Order: sequence, then structure tokens, then C-alpha cells
Amino acid sequence: GYLGVLITVKDEGASFKGTGTGTIKFTVVSPPAGGETADLVSAVEVPVKVKIVPTPPRERRVLFDNFRHVSYPPAFIPGDSGQDQLDWLGDSFFTNYLGIFSALRRQGYYVETHNHPATCFDASNYGTILMIDPEEEFFPQEAEKLRRDVEELGTHLVILAEWYDPGHCESLRFYDDNTRSFWTCATGGANVPALNDLLAPWGMAVNGERHKEKQAMFNSPFDSGGSFGSMRLMLLWNEIARWPKGGKLYTTFDSGDKPMLGHAQVGAGSVTVFTDTTIVDDSNTESNGAGFVADLINAAHGKGMFGGFPKGAIGPNGVLKEDFELAGARKARRIQGVDPSTFSKVAAAEARGEGPVCGCGSAQ
Repeated sequence: GYLGVLITVKDEGASFKGTGTGTIKFTVVSPPAGGETADLVSAVEVPVKVKIVPTPPRERRVLFDNFRHVSYPPAFIPGDSGQDQLDWLGDSFFTNYLGIFSALRRQGYYVETHNHPATCFDASNYGTILMIDPEEEFFPQEAEKLRRDVEELGTHLVILAEWYDPGHCESLRFYDDNTRSFWTCATGGANVPALNDLLAPWGMAVNGERHKEKQAMFNSPFDSGGSFGSMRLMLLWNEIARWPKGGKLYTTFDSGDKPMLGHAQVGAGSVTVFTDTTIVDDSNTESNGAGFVADLINAAHGKGMFGGFPKGAIGPNGVLKEDFELAGARKARRIQGVDPSTFSKVAAAEARGEGPVCGCGSAQ
């Protein structure tokens, strides 16, 4: 078995700095050993010491939306790079995103992981909401709340999406010997149709078909060249299909006018979308771009402006003079023949006639 412990600080201790100590006491009861009749009883005491810091200012707090992650199994989520059949690494700060977490901490950010719908947190406590490789659907209530969080509360929404292409998904269909059935992708590397539903009110969308090039070099738009150098390898990604006037767009180094990074002020906050995660994923040994996420968050907060570079900016310094529409873009449509309620927490709840539920069990 295991023991999980959640330690929190009371509201009156928000400015406290120091160390908290205590002891966790519990009793373990085991069945009798061979030849014995009495249970084995052990009293265990575990000393605990935790470092406590004052509640950080809002702009230094980042909330990572881990609710958007869909686990394998039971879902067949394809790999992000195109080199793995299955997306099996976890997409968490404990596994292949450890480099991102470490880079954010080095730059003074405090990162929290959120495993419940977006209706379950108070965005006024956080300067940035971070979504990486979102595969889950959005409750309508979540989308509406996130819109208010950005436009009214001034939260910065930073999203790193992934490739999506129903045709490519169909080519990945395989026969699973364990279940004796054919497996079809639940979605692409990311759930772009769901993401576009979230972005639509802001005049933003990601293309519904992956870029034909299997590899490309990405040139950081930041004046500093980015914390990981100027260029890194990208594998599979989709272009940005729509972006609003006044926003900023950047392309890969070698794909002309095919944008994959966008930033726009939206009300009191902002939205940033980058359409690849492989350059920030620890499993991609050809890239060491974990610090790029910190660059995006810094820029969203006005620290390290989204500078224009000649081969990457669309429009003067990347500023769009009119709404951007990608030529030949395709609408992202959900994959046919897959029951989303079999893998999606959102779709399963909606099939039961339920809405978002927080960890405490209360509907929102």
C-alpha cells in the first residue's frame, strides 16, 4: 500500500517564512505469518519537515493544467514526435516535462499542477495558466470561465499544442493482440478540435492538418535568442490557421509564411499558442528547449518582448495589420468512429448528463 499526505498552510500564514515540522503516526496491521494466529501490528512514526515560503506574487505563480492530459491506457494517444506509436511518457513535470519545471523554477516561477476542471481554481491567484499537449475536451463551463480569466482577470494563457491530422491518425490504426481488437487514435498528438473551440471567440485557430514537412528548424523570436539558442529541431506540428489583427505571428525558420507561434493581447490578459511540444520535451535528445516555455511566459508578462526577426515574423515586427487566414487551411474535425466517452473525462461526464466536478465532489 501507500500513504498520501497533503500539507497546506492556513490563510493566516500567507506571509510566513520558515520551517514546519511534525510527525505522522500510523499503524500497520498485517495478516498472521505462517504458524501464527495473531495479526502483526506495527506502530510507525515518520518525522516531517517542510520549507514554507510566503505566498508568491501572482505574476510569479504558474498553474499547469494537467487535467487536459489523457492517459494511455485506456486511450490510444499517438506519440507527439511521430517516432513513437504511443504517447506513453506521461506528459508531467515528474517525467518528460521535468526540464520545463526546472527551467521555470530557475527563473523564479512557482509552479502548481492542477488535476481538475478549469472551473475549480481561482485564476486571480495565478499570473499564467499553462497547457502543454492538451488532449482532453473542454466543458462549456470551462471555456467560458477561461475566457473571463483572460479578458477580465488579466491572466496569461500559454498553450503548447501538437500535431493533428485525421488522415495520419487513420494510418496509425493497429490490431492489439491483448484486446483482440483494432485500435484507432482517440485524437492526434493534441486535441486540436477541442482547442479550436476554446480559441474561436478570440479569432484564433490551429490548422486541422499537420505540416507536410516532417522536420524543420525553429528560430526563437526573442531578442535574446531564447534560453536554448536560436534554432532547434521540430518534428510534427500544425500551422496556426487564424490569428486576430494586432496580434503577432512567427514562422519556422524554413517554412516561409507557415506560422507556428502566435501571441495576442486579449482584454486585460493575453493568449500565446505554439504548435509543437517536441522541442521542449526531455525525450527529444536533439533539442534542449525546455527553457523556451519560460521565455513564452516571460514575454506574456512583458519581460523580453516578442521581438521580430527577418525570417520569422509575419508583418512588421510580427504585428498583424489585419486578421490572418492561412491559405488552404482545413477545419479541424474530430476523428470519426471513436466514442470519446471511452477515454475523455469530459465526454464521459456529459454522457451521464453531468458537468465539471472538482476534487471535493461539488459540481461547478
